[in-house]
Amino acid sequence: MKNDICHELRNKKPLMPVLPDEQKVNEQDSLSLSLLRPSLFWDVNPDRLDADRHAAFIIVRVMERGTREDVNTVWHYYGEETIKIHLLAARSLHKKTISYFANKFSVSRAQFKSFHHGEQVQPWP
Repeated sequence: MKNDICHELRNKKPLMPVLPDEQKVNEQDSLSLSLLRPSLFWDVNPDRLDADRHAAFIIVRVMERGTREDVNTVWHYYGEETIKIHLLAARSLHKKTISYFANKFSVSRAQFKSFHHGEQVQPWP
């Protein structure tokens, strides 16, 4: 009787779906860009992007033009502090992006390097 219960428990499927390994962002050694929309990187070869070496490029691109899911994926991989550092240092951000993240990070908009640049990019619709 006891063996039957143990056998049933071992063979039960989990209540929450388990994501395939390539989608477990927090447990990965590197960010899989295949989890992000391909249109975010239309002008570069995503296979040649390294999540650590090109962190600034990936973070700014996703925070400016990504969907909520893209932003969450990048946020969970890099963490708030890394994203804050790269956004504060970005040369070009839209004023709405600056305002949103200034509020999110509880910092002044003037702390963003791109706030002082005359040219600000327009986000995608």
